[in-house]
Amino acid sequence: TKTRNGKLILRAIQADQQIELSTSNGAIHLEDCISEVMNLESKNGFIALHAVQATQAIQAETTNGAISLEGLQSPDIQLKTVNGEVAGTIYGNQEDYQIITEQRLGKKNLENKSTGTKKLQVTTDLGRIQITFDTNNA
Repeated sequence: TKTRNGKLILRAIQADQQIELSTSNGAIHLEDCISEVMNLESKNGFIALHAVQATQAIQAETTNGAISLEGLQSPDIQLKTVNGEVAGTIYGNQEDYQIITEQRLGKKNLENKSTGTKKLQVTTDLGRIQITFDTNNA
């Protein structure tokens, strides 16, 4: 689904293969969604992911906005913003993830590490990275 000027909201969606959302000027909000692969892109707006599971991979990218997660699950996570923070909770064990963070200005609570069977890549130019892991819901 694509839009030029408006927010995209998905709730309680179970897709067999892929969810792909793109907007030029608006937010993307997913809640209680499951798919194999998710590709989410906003040029100017925040991305919110709540109780979202991508069984293969998720990529969320915005140029001007924050990325918020609560209960995100995937073995391959890529989160990227130019101007905004990336913050929230991933369900799982931090030890299971290779972690790659790239950042110019802002604080971060994650250190890069090259071991793990899963992948987490977080990029922001201007903003903090504050991601925690919830092992109770792994």
